[in-house]
Amino acid sequence: MVGIYARQSLDKKDSISIESQIDLCRQNFDDSDSYLVFQDRGYSGKNIERPGFQSMMDAVREGRIEKIVVYKLDRLSRNMLIYGQSWIIIMYSLHRYGNLLIHLHLWEKQWFLLF
Repeated sequence: MVGIYARQSLDKKDSISIESQIDLCRQNFDDSDSYLVFQDRGYSGKNIERPGFQSMMDAVREGRIEKIVVYKLDRLSRNMLIYGQSWIIIMYSLHRYGNLLIHLHLWEKQWFLLF
């Protein structure tokens, strides 16, 4: 099962919509893949106390998803240097439960696999 995560802050009017993020992620998988979509609208990436994010991490711990796909890494959490603790928690949890994090970077049309 694939988990797709999308987040959009409401303070940035020019940011890509949650719906567009989800569509872009879905385009890169086989139609037969099953998806769970997790989303947070209006939440900052400065912390991980977001309902959709927490539901996704629960699904990771429960073994309901094997991969997490995001449009851009900053949808999970902002700058890794500034908000390093959030990234440590995310990466440790994914590694512990054997999950892949797939980051789709639209402009370069490349996949980045972490763990």
